[in-house]
Parts: sequence; C-alpha cells; structure tokens
Amino acid sequence: MPQDWRRSLTSYILSDLSFLDALRCGEPPFPDLATALEAHRVVAAAYGAADAHESAEGRRRAPLASWATQLRS
Repeated sequence: MPQDWRRSLTSYILSDLSFLDALRCGEPPFPDLATALEAHRVVAAAYGAADAHESAEGRRRAPLASWATQLRS
C-alpha cells in the first residue's frame, strides 16, 4: 500500500475503531449520526456550489459532483 494512502486511511480507521468501541461499551459515539449527516450535507453543498460555478463558466464538471448531488437529495 502506498505510504500516502496509509496515512490517509489511518485517520479513518482510528475514527471507525473509536465509533465501534463506544458502541461496544454502551456509550454514545461521537460524532453521532445526526452530526455526521449534517457534516456530509455541508460538504455536498460545497461540492454542489463549486459544480454550479464551474457549469456556469462552461468548465468541466467536478469529479465528485454527482456524489454531492446524491447526498443533497
């Protein structure tokens, strides 16, 4: 596995482990589902705004634009 992938994935793995550990111990995980969904909505809105700006200027669509559109719905 490339080193840059390893660094990136480590933070996700630790977050997942922390979430699962909280569930195992009967504690509320943080961030909770509502917080996580709101964060995803904010990111989707940012991608959507960037996509709309690029489309208005006739540029190529952002690679994650379809992903962001799906999250907004």
